[in-house]
Amino acid sequence: MIIEAIDRLVAQCESEEVDRAFVEGYTRIPSTPEEMAWAEWSATESIREEPW
Repeated sequence: MIIEAIDRLVAQCESEEVDRAFVEGYTRIPSTPEEMAWAEWSATESIREEPW
């Protein structure tokens, strides 16, 4: 039980560290307008391909 709690805490801390690294990276080097346009197009296409 204690080991499981420690494992969950470590996983949470690692997840938070990854989140911080992503935010720091995108703050330091933001996406270009071209990258954002491609991301929007890609998301739209992937949704369009769904067999709703």
